[in-house]
Amino acid sequence: MGKSSKLETSQRKKWRKKVKLHLYPPVVTCDPMLSVTLRYDAASTASTVWYVGDLIDSILMGATTTNAYPLATTVKLKRIEVWGAGTASETLMLEYNTSSSSTSPVTSRNVSFVDTSSGTARPAHICAKPALHSLASHWLRKIPAQNDELFTVTAPDGATMDITFTIVIGGNENAGAAVTLSSVTAGKIYMHSPSANWTPVAWNSI
Repeated sequence: MGKSSKLETSQRKKWRKKVKLHLYPPVVTCDPMLSVTLRYDAASTASTVWYVGDLIDSILMGATTTNAYPLATTVKLKRIEVWGAGTASETLMLEYNTSSSSTSPVTSRNVSFVDTSSGTARPAHICAKPALHSLASHWLRKIPAQNDELFTVTAPDGATMDITFTIVIGGNENAGAAVTLSSVTAGKIYMHSPSANWTPVAWNSI
């Protein structure tokens, strides 16, 4: 078989494969899935524990003047990145916690990450994914009776934290439990922080 014949046969196979791929619609999930990064600024020097429910409730939609509902039904944490405030001497610590519930089958050792600034020219910085097989590495949903610790972050006033995670908006599930807030507008999307130690960077935050 000559070179031209081999080339023609190869092209014909590629064409057949391409046609086959477009014969039928591909399988897709019915539940919208989004990857998001939320930013928070430290309002004080403190050590703050974030729970599974805090991540679920980080993006809310107002329902009444005092209640809002989470958009996500399940979440999966990808990574957390923290930058220091740029002072001469500061320390950051990020700890992915083991499950704190006696009824949870998922457990692992706590994994901690620490960094200290080297003068103002090199601020402290941490970027870490959840440890393999840890609670934070799994798909998670909010269960009121079992709201496990997800991670603990210790940072100085003025630090910045980015939390990157995937959310699933379950089309065949009821909305999560309402979050009671001081003042919200029905239909408006809010970025929520579980602690006064961290202020959301968003158009609408609470």
